[in-house]
Amino acid sequence: MFFQPTRINQRILIHSYVIQALFYCFSGIIAGSLLLYFLTSYMTANPIKFPMGYVKPLVDQQLIITSIIGLITVSLIAGFIPSWKTAKESILESIWG
Repeated sequence: MFFQPTRINQRILIHSYVIQALFYCFSGIIAGSLLLYFLTSYMTANPIKFPMGYVKPLVDQQLIITSIIGLITVSLIAGFIPSWKTAKESILESIWG
C-alpha cells in the first residue's frame, strides 16, 4: 500500500490557530496594560518639567478599550484566515508549501 495523503481535521486546525492567535493577543494586552500602568504611575509621580510647566500623561480609557477590541478582532481574523486556507489542503501540500 502506498501512503495516501489525508486531510487534517479542519475544525481542530482552525481552533488551534485561533486559540494561538488569541493567546498572543491577550498576552500583548496584559503586557501592554501593565507597561502603561507603570509608566503612567511613574510619570504622574515624576512629571517632566518643561518651560511652560510640568507635563503628565493623559490616558483616554475609551481609546484604550477601542484599541483592545480592535486588536482582538484583528487577531481572530488573522488566526482564522490562514488556518482556513491550510485546512483545505492535504498534509503533504501543507508541508511542501
